Amino acid sequence: MLPDQPTPKTERTCPKCGLVFASDKLGGLCPSCLLANTLDFDDTDEGPAFWEEAAPGPKTMPKRAFSHFEILDELGRGGMGVVYRARDLNTERILALKVLQAHHLEVPDLVLRFRSEVRAVSSLDHPHVLPIHEVGEHDGIPFFSMKLTTGGSLAHCIGNYLGKPREAARLLAKVARGVQHAHERGILHRDLKPGNILLDAAGEPYVCDFGLAKWLEDDRKLTVTAAVLGTPHYIAPEQAHGNKGLTTAVDIYSLGAILYELLTGRPPFVGGTVLETLVASQEKTPDRPSSIAKNVPRDLETICLKALQLEPSARYATAGAFADDLESYLAGRPIQARPVGAAEQLWRWARRNPLPATLVAALVLALVAIAAGSTVAAVRINQARSRALAAQDVAREKLYESLLTQAKASRLSGRSGQRENALEACKQAARIHPSLAVRNETIAALALTDLIPLATYEIRDSGGNRISFLDTVDSVYVADKQSAVVERNLATGALREVLPPQPRGITQILSAGGTIALRYDDASVRVWSAKTRQPLLTVLGLAETGRASWALADTVLDPTGACIAVAAAGEAVVYEIDSAKPIFRVQISDPIECIALTPGATRVAVATSAGAVRIFDVRTGAELSDLRLPAVPRCIAWNPSGEEIAVGSSDYNIYITAVSGGEMRTLRGHRQKITQVLYSHSGAFLVSTAQDRSVILWDVDSLSEQVALSGCGSEPVLRFSSDDNRLALSDFARSALITEIRHSREIVTAHTSHVAQDWAPLVSSLDFSQDSRFVAAASAEEVRIWDARAQVLRGQYRTAAATEQNVRFLPNSHTALVASRKGGLHLIRVGERTLQVERLDIAGAPENAILGSNTGPVSPITLSCAATGEIAWDGTTALTKLNHLTVGTSVWDVVAPSSLAWIAASYARQDVEILSPQTGKTVRKLDSGASSTLTLSPSDRWLVTTGEKGCIIWDTIDWRPGAALEETLRKNGNLAAFSPDSKLLAVSVGDRVFLVSMPDARTVAILESRNLPSQNYRLRFSPDGELLATQGYDNSLRFWNTRALRTALQRLNLDW
Repeated sequence: MLPDQPTPKTERTCPKCGLVFASDKLGGLCPSCLLANTLDFDDTDEGPAFWEEAAPGPKTMPKRAFSHFEILDELGRGGMGVVYRARDLNTERILALKVLQAHHLEVPDLVLRFRSEVRAVSSLDHPHVLPIHEVGEHDGIPFFSMKLTTGGSLAHCIGNYLGKPREAARLLAKVARGVQHAHERGILHRDLKPGNILLDAAGEPYVCDFGLAKWLEDDRKLTVTAAVLGTPHYIAPEQAHGNKGLTTAVDIYSLGAILYELLTGRPPFVGGTVLETLVASQEKTPDRPSSIAKNVPRDLETICLKALQLEPSARYATAGAFADDLESYLAGRPIQARPVGAAEQLWRWARRNPLPATLVAALVLALVAIAAGSTVAAVRINQARSRALAAQDVAREKLYESLLTQAKASRLSGRSGQRENALEACKQAARIHPSLAVRNETIAALALTDLIPLATYEIRDSGGNRISFLDTVDSVYVADKQSAVVERNLATGALREVLPPQPRGITQILSAGGTIALRYDDASVRVWSAKTRQPLLTVLGLAETGRASWALADTVLDPTGACIAVAAAGEAVVYEIDSAKPIFRVQISDPIECIALTPGATRVAVATSAGAVRIFDVRTGAELSDLRLPAVPRCIAWNPSGEEIAVGSSDYNIYITAVSGGEMRTLRGHRQKITQVLYSHSGAFLVSTAQDRSVILWDVDSLSEQVALSGCGSEPVLRFSSDDNRLALSDFARSALITEIRHSREIVTAHTSHVAQDWAPLVSSLDFSQDSRFVAAASAEEVRIWDARAQVLRGQYRTAAATEQNVRFLPNSHTALVASRKGGLHLIRVGERTLQVERLDIAGAPENAILGSNTGPVSPITLSCAATGEIAWDGTTALTKLNHLTVGTSVWDVVAPSSLAWIAASYARQDVEILSPQTGKTVRKLDSGASSTLTLSPSDRWLVTTGEKGCIIWDTIDWRPGAALEETLRKNGNLAAFSPDSKLLAVSVGDRVFLVSMPDARTVAILESRNLPSQNYRLRFSPDGELLATQGYDNSLRFWNTRALRTALQRLNLDW
């Protein structure tokens, strides 16, 4: 909060338009909606963002008069004003009209600030400053009119300048001349950024939005919002720090930041939060553009970095000097700026590192003394050298700590580059000190999925040309100016005409399996063969939805290209393309918003404006589901399995639901309407994009956000490559972006469950089959059987009532034994497609018993009953007859070695006892505390107890405590599991798993994943030692591939 802000403001959401804005009021409309009410607008239209291409016949606001202007539609909104496209009724000129928001009229300082902007722009007359036509007031509301540009803002054309340094320099030189013109009239802009540079149809730039402008001689103090800081990525360090007496150097820094982004595709500093960005701009120097992007000329890089110097005095003296150097570069003349020399680098290093610099200076002085032959100097040299080496060690340690911090910040950012940047920082830190901390940070980074931009390609003349990526994402279909469809190779730019010029305008291109479908501006569709270039099917009379052409989702090809589904007037129809005949037709009363087909067109999903998603069997016509959403669907996608759909809605959320019904799960992450959702071919990932120009990659199994890519997307043309390793996207610009998906599924996978557990410590259970193929997970209400290799659910057994139960696989690997307090014993036989469940009665089995914690192919089966204090066991696993004894107290857990030489029993109210199976007498008591869970190593050598006295390792040879675990584990360890060779112990602590080497009890790694972070309550290694499964408090399941993990660590020299 700024010092002169009287009242703290918090974020509110406008109930009318959904805009998030800062206000000290408890509710109400946003400023723009309030102004619309003042002008009596009925602004309920849902159009695209103003920078995107409008649909044919754009929806405009109802015609209203404001003074002598006719308001045509809204172009945008800012902190103080709203900009409209308007007609001057006196001159019939179409222009931009900026009006102060009505609710600001009650705040004198804001009115004064608006008039300050008017004063600023009206005093400027330059070819590259947006010209003002008229200034005035109407009904007490200030306004001014200005030239209307049609090329959008530079913020949405950044991609057009990547790889084109001369065009970027030419553009910035013109902008700098306009800024110099303002400076010469004593005006600072203070908020220069790509969004405040408008382009006309010819690409000429205009500086605009002087809402934060300040006269150099004006000392008046205005009460302002936090917007006075400008935009974090582009403001100078002294401005971010809140310094007074700002100079023209702040605008020169912003010009340098804009040039940096044009050269590299990103601003100089990008932090996870606004604060991190501001701190970085004040403390760091930006990376050299040539280290980020290819082909950045050295002179242009020097110009850019000089404008971005931390010290204002080190930047260009004027914006004109900045423009001069850019023009010199363009003309091939020498530039005035020079790279920082070695001497200056040394001086700056000394200022940042005074202690090492002092020591080095002392060392130099000592060397001079040695040259003079001084014995005393020699002693001092040795002392100085020791101090210098110590300082070097300190510097290396600080660098090491900085790299670790950087790695953690990168992986927690959730943004593109999170995995790769974190791994690179870990790699550098490992060269200094390959420690446990670096290993743990590396593991956390390896557990991330990343979306890495690979290349940007120019694909079309303008954003109005419709496109569709091919399955290989190496090429793209583009509708050219003559409405012909051409195939452009992204790498070479080579063009090949696929379809001849069409008699009508193309508003949408769909492609799949060698089939191309074109939607025209007369609401008709024609399907073509890409191979023969012959039309296969024509559909007329599609429904008019009123949505922009790019946003239409009422026509879709199935992924094989064999069928097409369309929303005609009052019905949904599926056509078989080869026969050109409809194979499914259903009447739909509500307007259809979107439609989707499964692979092979076996099912069709139809979403309506009433929030319904109706699913039909295409072959039989039967309606399978009628799902209801809390918002209007905007787009829809089928999971390749055909059993699940994802729906992007108007409330910015994505809803995931099974065709059979059940719980509807919600994905939240976008801030504007979803424009497309798409499953990967494997069904492992879901990608979405929205009008907020963001792309989010989701993990389907865990329903969690993996990574977000900002500043791109929004155009519904997303396409996965056939191997799911690349993703193509575009955002109505002339270029397209190809990204690479670097996922963590070879390291860790997570699976959610609809069954939550309130008493997980008592009821959860986990076990692998002896061939490591299957894993069984028990909860209070069900037992799930997973195929651990394929990572798919094979089936589930639901219990009649929630109760404590657990599960263990028998030696044949396809049969699991389930013990339930209320349901008794059951066998689950895992078939190829189904689970067979049968009740099991065993002589001598206690009633209401559950299984002990024994695992392994030769471990005996143990049972216990808390109510009766009975313990039973079968050393043969034949399950024909059990031995048993009664201990007379509430039994908590029980284990026994394969030799059955003893039985360990834990109790609800006393320490663990070691019992004789023959006599039932207590052989030894362990000082473990009550309510201990027991874990026995496969070698039978080690017993781990986790109870009231912490996590303790016991040596079964003499029943003395083994090596002590580190304090965190000793105090907070929950449950444990041994690897098959008994050399590794896994202990859960919250949502992390500690791996401990045996027998020295040394922590060698910590497993941490951002997917489904949940407190782990059960752990189990697979018998082949490859997988470690964890079961969470929320009944989620996570698989760590320890073999793949250690291979990845070995490449970085970080294995234990």
